[in-house]
Amino acid sequence: MKLIISEKRVLEYLTNNGATTKHELMVVTGYSRCTVGNAIRTLIAAKRVAKHDLRKIQGHKQRQPTFVVVAEAPEPTPTIETVNVFEHPEIYTRLNALDGTVARLEKVCAKLREDLNELSKDEVANYDRLNKAVKTLNTLELHRIRIDDAIGADRSRMDGFAARLTALEPKPAVDPIYAEIERDITETLGGKYSAELLRALIDNAYAERAK
Repeated sequence: MKLIISEKRVLEYLTNNGATTKHELMVVTGYSRCTVGNAIRTLIAAKRVAKHDLRKIQGHKQRQPTFVVVAEAPEPTPTIETVNVFEHPEIYTRLNALDGTVARLEKVCAKLREDLNELSKDEVANYDRLNKAVKTLNTLELHRIRIDDAIGADRSRMDGFAARLTALEPKPAVDPIYAEIERDITETLGGKYSAELLRALIDNAYAERAK
């Protein structure tokens, strides 16, 4: 049954506060006597509210009836008929079969739990091995970087040492004849031929003169 707002407020107040007169309902809800009376009549017709005892109200010569919420009757507990399975062979056979199925399922579940535990242990072990491998690789990478830095530093020192040795080596003396031929050919043919061709001409002229 769908209730209007005034009926809902009256029912809610009665539910929370117990037996109440119409006058008290008028005071707490702010509704008129007519509105409260209509709400009470509707709720009584719907068997949601019932009359209760009488109560003395100040300003009234006669005691006024109170109203309470009708408690809902509890749902009846269904009766369960017992069956003697021994009097029904088909039920007894079925129960035995179900017991066997349940026992097999329990074994399967136990085996699955064991397998899951083993898998969890293996997963933890594999995770530990993977972490160790990653740490080892990181350590090797650090060693490689240090070695590369050391090799680079050694190479720089060797290059500097070689440069100093080269600077200390005596420069080979230039044959004056070769210098003269180089000067003549460069002044005569310089700019007309490439440097490689000029060097070849100088070497050939020097070889001819040296014979």
